[in-house]
Amino acid sequence: MAGLRVLVLVVLAGALQAVGAALPPPERSYNILMLLPVSSKSHRNVFMPLAKALTQRGHKVMYPFTHNHTFMTINPGELHPSFSASMGNFLNPAYVSNMLENYQHPFSLLDRWKNLIMSVILPFHWERAIVTPVQAEISKQFPDLPRLDDLKRNQSLTLINSHFSVGQPLPLLPNQVEVGGLHIGPPAALPKDLSDFLSGTTPVVYMSLGSIARSSAMPQEYKDIFFSAFAKLPYKVLWKFEEKPPKKAKNLFVQSWMPQQDVLAHPNVKVFISHCGWLGSQESLYFGTPILGLPIFGDQPKNALALEHAGVARSLAWADLNEQRLMDSITELIENPKYREKAEKISAAMKDRPLSAVETAVYWTEYVIRHQGAVHLRSPERDLTWVQLLHLDLLLLLHVALYLVYLIISKLLAFFCGGSRSKAKRMKGKRD
Repeated sequence: MAGLRVLVLVVLAGALQAVGAALPPPERSYNILMLLPVSSKSHRNVFMPLAKALTQRGHKVMYPFTHNHTFMTINPGELHPSFSASMGNFLNPAYVSNMLENYQHPFSLLDRWKNLIMSVILPFHWERAIVTPVQAEISKQFPDLPRLDDLKRNQSLTLINSHFSVGQPLPLLPNQVEVGGLHIGPPAALPKDLSDFLSGTTPVVYMSLGSIARSSAMPQEYKDIFFSAFAKLPYKVLWKFEEKPPKKAKNLFVQSWMPQQDVLAHPNVKVFISHCGWLGSQESLYFGTPILGLPIFGDQPKNALALEHAGVARSLAWADLNEQRLMDSITELIENPKYREKAEKISAAMKDRPLSAVETAVYWTEYVIRHQGAVHLRSPERDLTWVQLLHLDLLLLLHVALYLVYLIISKLLAFFCGGSRSKAKRMKGKRD
């Protein structure tokens, strides 16, 4: 590591595809260190395509694995308001939801009140429960290292796994770059067994609960609901199921692993039954496929609600799941064209970019290297305290000034009015 000429820490909230010819060749080759603090599969899906794209352009990328054991994590999502604030871009909770909830726009008075409270509580809780003890341990083991807050505030670039066509349009800084869908590549040919199953004119329903949750591990009552409902549907069903199914149906194809992007790209796939992880949701919308959401934990309920608000999905709570509701929801998504039409509009907007997501990520990575950290991109807001940012000091001075004016006016009124009343009383006494 000591021999590295350049250290680039790229903070990603998303994932990548292959570099095209749109970018000019780099001026020189750089040594780039990429750090992956969380080694879950979904996080690797984000980092690895960018690492490969940079090596294709002649850079030397060191990509160490910091952990050799499995983590259970939440897939990277959209820009976190408190994280954005640390970069000098405070996102107003009057229209930007907190990290756990989603409200339909425009926010109602009650929604704005709840969102404001949660936007204050969540960062405070995160700081108290996570950051403070971690910082204490780091300071104990490595006393000369900068504080985590300083590192977060002084970063050169953030690549965000979002796109305004999929999520909410936000006012971003020059060093906050949207690269949503980085992990999505051009569809490849499907294996013959899958291709044969998907062929024909019958609509296909595809189900997967992601890389963490296993369909085979769900309670038996839910398995019975799915197998029974799928067998009664007039559609084909493709299910990522990690063990041999206990029941067979002519319209059901079960496999422990699926080439998900290639499946979603097939024109016969009409519905994606998903846990609403952020990466899978992006893939589905990229290929114009409506979603039936069955969120499990983390950001998934928020994602499911956002997809419903966007008009591309319906969602079901596991507690309310039954055979009839499942069949009705699938039928509604396939037979009602509004879901497909909305998903295809988002797909077209998501693909309509001057550069691909990976080219955008590579360009800005090389940009901050060429400009030695690109300090000129950083917002001066990151150096302000909350008191300065919200003008609390000015408001305090204004209140003090107004109070002083009030006191002065009160004294003057008391002096002149009091003097007039005394004079009137003396004159009245003389007449009497």
